[in-house]
Amino acid sequence: MAAVRTPAGELFDIMKRWGGISHRDLALRVLSNRTLANGVSPASRANDRVWLSRYVVHAPVETLQTAYFADYGESAVKVASVLRSRAKRAFTNQQILDEVCGSAGVSMERALSECGQDTSLFRNVLGRLGTVDGLTESQRAEVALTLLVAAGCSADATQAASYTIDYIRSLHGAEVVTPSAPTGSAGQGMAEAAERLADVATMGLLRIVDGYVVGAPFWLAAEPGAETVVGALAEQEGSLRDVGVDVSGRHARIWRGDDGVWYVEGLESRNGTVLVDGATRERMVVEPPAQEREGWQSAPVPFRPGDELVFAANTRFVAVAGRAK
Repeated sequence: MAAVRTPAGELFDIMKRWGGISHRDLALRVLSNRTLANGVSPASRANDRVWLSRYVVHAPVETLQTAYFADYGESAVKVASVLRSRAKRAFTNQQILDEVCGSAGVSMERALSECGQDTSLFRNVLGRLGTVDGLTESQRAEVALTLLVAAGCSADATQAASYTIDYIRSLHGAEVVTPSAPTGSAGQGMAEAAERLADVATMGLLRIVDGYVVGAPFWLAAEPGAETVVGALAEQEGSLRDVGVDVSGRHARIWRGDDGVWYVEGLESRNGTVLVDGATRERMVVEPPAQEREGWQSAPVPFRPGDELVFAANTRFVAVAGRAK
């Protein structure tokens, strides 16, 4: 049986295979110089091949110590510098960005997934790095490497993505933005809220792609006071991130009211949300696209099993009643 590839192992393998950076040289740039309780810093052990292999590169995810690593952003800048200054084949910033957003990112996502990680937030941030405004080409390459390094060193897809979002915001004063949706009609509301009330204790959302159900239901938070945020970059636990590229970072929220009714409400998304009545196929605008929102008053919209929620242009879910296993 093949061993599960760890995110740390994938990071070291990517940099050696693609970047020509040896395990030792990468370790010198991503391991911390802080002295640990044993009186030794992790970086000082970069030359110890046995230690590096056992405790970092091939360490099981559950035993990997985050204290071994330096700040992810600082490490990424160092790695970028090495890639740009290689004697035989220096990489351009665009080549670095293309690799991280291409095969290297795919490989890292696969390693994270094999470790049982929900990789949707990582994937969504990776797919939007090219939309971050106000960054130079050099900064964009370093941000991409930050996400890759953070994923490999933390072995946590959500933590890596959240760190990168904060890194972009705090260091560069920029935001990961939502691309525009294809032009099209959002439809008009045709049903009265009072006709949509349904007392459903447990509700799930099934993703629909090209008319086919994809995957298992995503069960919504049903506890009093709890809510589920739908969004490509939603960071809180229990968020629904399996969405298309034109869905905003925090697109909408869903919750079960004290009256037993399930509600959805927009969160000032860029491309809007529509609800389709499962029985009549009538469409109700939950939130119009940003450019059509002048004078719009946001309000919760009730929905029930069989209804469809369409976030942005094509991210479609059907609501189902049931019990989470």
